[in-house]
Amino acid sequence: MIRFLSTLCLAAIAFSAMPAQAQLGNLRDRARRAVERATRDDGRIPPSGQLEAARAREAAEEAARDASPERQEAIALARELMEVYARLKDQMVNLDPSYVRELTEEDLARVEALEATFPEMQAAMLPLAERWGDGEYADFYMNVEKAFREMEIDESDYMETDGVFRGDVDWALKEMAETISDAAEYRRLQAAGEVPGLQSRLDRLRDEDNLDDNSLMWAGRIRDEVDLALRYDPSNPDLNELRAETAELATEMETALREQIAAARWPGHASGAPTQHARAVLDYLRGDDRWGQRGDGYEVLAVAVRGGWRPVKHNILGQVIQWGLPVAVAATKPDWREDLGAARVYELTMLAPEGLPAPQRPPFDAGYWVGLHQEFVPLDRIPNQ
Repeated sequence: MIRFLSTLCLAAIAFSAMPAQAQLGNLRDRARRAVERATRDDGRIPPSGQLEAARAREAAEEAARDASPERQEAIALARELMEVYARLKDQMVNLDPSYVRELTEEDLARVEALEATFPEMQAAMLPLAERWGDGEYADFYMNVEKAFREMEIDESDYMETDGVFRGDVDWALKEMAETISDAAEYRRLQAAGEVPGLQSRLDRLRDEDNLDDNSLMWAGRIRDEVDLALRYDPSNPDLNELRAETAELATEMETALREQIAAARWPGHASGAPTQHARAVLDYLRGDDRWGQRGDGYEVLAVAVRGGWRPVKHNILGQVIQWGLPVAVAATKPDWREDLGAARVYELTMLAPEGLPAPQRPPFDAGYWVGLHQEFVPLDRIPNQ
């Protein structure tokens, strides 16, 4: 700058004798050239030879940025995250919490298999979320994406160009976080969706008039379905209340059924009945594939003839062409024998052959009719036939 000022002074002295207009123009030209030389010498406008140096400085600055510990840490964590995502993304099944489906063991196993991957997902997500998530938004992955953008990190820094999955870190974070959240919501809503139907079935069972082993079976099924729903969401208060109600009702019904069995009696033969046909009925039922030949341990124990022959079929003239014999039949199977110590007694009408006149005798190849009344009787009150 001192040189610049000196130049201006010398120029003023040398051209003081020139005409004023010419002196002013010359002075301006010399001042301009002096300023250009001074500026160039001060390095404010780099010469063409300094272009390479400028590029080198830029490359050095970029290398320093790339080598910064924060950026290298971010890239390493992103690479680990994307490796986990690429390995697990096929297991990240689409759970729609709003769609309530029938609960099954298979569906629950599918959810549990997905949840088994969550610790690995969370271990990969947590360092990124804690370091750059900021906790400012619910969607923390947006903050991570912003931080990566400010550090000039893109997917080429942490993804293999020939990798199976092409994506970025904020997308992977979003998918993992939503999968974990959806699984919890899916469990909650699926379990809650079962409550109305289970409550309705339990109420209907409570109002049933006929108490038998089927009542206990249905109570057991309701209990099992409540238990399955509770495996989806153990904290659901309605399901826990239903579980207690079901257990209480099942206990009450079993107690009442046992009392009912204890009071029951084998009816025996009716007075004046044609008891000579009891053996034929017994043999027929023991050989029938719906009774003694079922193959599941079902046994026909005894037959009581409960009255005389009854007309069961007429021709167009009103004549009897078939007779039926009313009987009581005691039968049991392993669970009745072991759980209740009882046999079930059925009302049957055995059908004699058709004819005119209609015979009142076996064989009973025409089959039988089953009555509505059925009850359990203790095994020790059934005669040995």
